[in-house]
Order: sequence, then structure tokens, then C-alpha cells
Amino acid sequence: MRYLSWMITIPLTVLSVLFLVGNTGKVAVHYWINTPPFDVPLYAVGLAMLGIGFLAGAMFISLSYYALRHKHWRLKRRLARLEEEMDGLLNAPRTAEDEEEPPQKPHLMLIRHR
Repeated sequence: MRYLSWMITIPLTVLSVLFLVGNTGKVAVHYWINTPPFDVPLYAVGLAMLGIGFLAGAMFISLSYYALRHKHWRLKRRLARLEEEMDGLLNAPRTAEDEEEPPQKPHLMLIRHR
């Protein structure tokens, strides 16, 4: 999946940069509704949008990985608690009840039918 992502991302990025470098004309940009427009090269606007897209993607991916890291941390703590409990049970002194012999299992006779 990671390779597929890179196989899509790299060519799209290269094509976007080539498109932006080829279009050096000026465009009027309105920063806000009532502000006067200012002229900016088209490649600057495109590169800004490309950068914002990469940053937004990185933010969304980091948020999803945060949930996974939190789950991993929680499971790691639970595993440590269970290992401590298991070590405590294995190293606990044996009591008289533990030393009694468990009941014998009945032996089964297997009969083959032909």
C-alpha cells in the first residue's frame, strides 16, 4: 500500500510542478472579500496550494496515527500488568490445597468399528 501511494504521489507532484513552472503569468488574487486584488505569479499560487495540500494530508495522517499510538501504548501497559500478575502467580508459595493430587481422569477405551 505504501508503494502504491508513492507511485501515485510522486508523478502527480512532478506533473504539478512542471505545470506550475510552465505557467509564469500573473493572476489577480483576492485575499479577502473587500480587499483589493494583488498580482501574483500563477506558479506561486499553485505551489502554495500544493504545500497546503501536503500539510493538510500530513495533519490528517498524523491524527490517525495518534489513535494507533495511543492504542499501542494502552495495550503495552496492559501486557506489562498481566506479565507482572503472571510472575506473581508463578512465584507464589504453594499452599496445602495446591499440593493435593488432582482427581484422575478416566481412561477411555477406543473401539474401532469396521
